[in-house]
Parts: sequence; structure tokens; C-alpha cells
Amino acid sequence: MPRREGHYAAAEKVMRLLPRAKKITRTNCEFMHRATRYLSARAIVLRHAQALLHGTPEGHLAYLHAGFRDPDRILAHAREHLDFTQPIALCLVAILHFVPDEQHPHQIIRELLEPLAPGSHLMLSQVIMENPEIAQRVDAIYRTGGTSIHWHPDDTMRIRDEPTVGVGVARKK
Repeated sequence: MPRREGHYAAAEKVMRLLPRAKKITRTNCEFMHRATRYLSARAIVLRHAQALLHGTPEGHLAYLHAGFRDPDRILAHAREHLDFTQPIALCLVAILHFVPDEQHPHQIIRELLEPLAPGSHLMLSQVIMENPEIAQRVDAIYRTGGTSIHWHPDDTMRIRDEPTVGVGVARKK
């Protein structure tokens, strides 16, 4: 099974296990659409970007199909299309729960933020889940599709509706 089909199959299984997953996905998409620039390796974003690459006289669109774990490649491509003397929005929406701690997501974020001009924004979203049994079942589903989910539990946080999504926006000084 091609990897993309594996991701879709995994997502469908997760939605059967966690009916709220569809609402969380929509919440992430709504959050992401508020940004002017964003990073994603999702196949639907690729298809959408390819359609938009034909462009309009009013605007410019560039798309790089790359992984979050390759910040040098991402930044090199971005420098070809963006003015790094002006604020840029870096959006990491529904990405970090796919990056295990041993791949140093905090360091990758620092590398992506470092060259951005003051006034730039970082937007993050992260699925939050307290129930370790459900988290393990979701991870097992994603592993069959070729990836895995990495939950970062916080013993002090309590959420009302599980799973949920946490979002944040920060401005670079």
C-alpha cells in the first residue's frame, strides 16, 4: 500500500476510535487557514498548492514538499520566495505530535525561527490526550500507515473533552 493511502486508512481508523478526531482536524484546519504562510507535508496541501501554482497576476505561491526534520532545505527554499527582512508567519499546525523527542523538535523550531525578522509569528497546534490506553491505540493505528504519534503527557493538565487540540501564537521580538 502506498504511504499516502496508509495515512488515509490510519486516519479513518482513528476517526472510528475517536469520533472527536474529525472536529479536531477541522479546528486545526481553521487555525491554519488564518496564516499567510504555512508548512505541511500533507498530500492534500500538495495537490492544492500544485493547482494554485498556476497562479494569478495578483500573487505568488511556492510549495516545497519536504519534511519538518529538514530545516536547512525548508529555509533555503523559503529564502528564494520570501523577504526575510519582513515578518513571516511560521505555522506548525498538527506537525509536532509526529516528531519524537529524540529527533529534537525544539531544536528544529529554533533553527526555523532564528533567521526570521522581528515581528514574525510562530503558530503551533498539538493534539492533547490524557488517556494512555487510547493514545497507544492511536499510535498503533498510525504505525500501520508508516508513521507514529508521540504524545507529550503533562500530569498536571486536565482537559474536559478528550482528545482536544492546544494552539498557541507567539511573536518574535
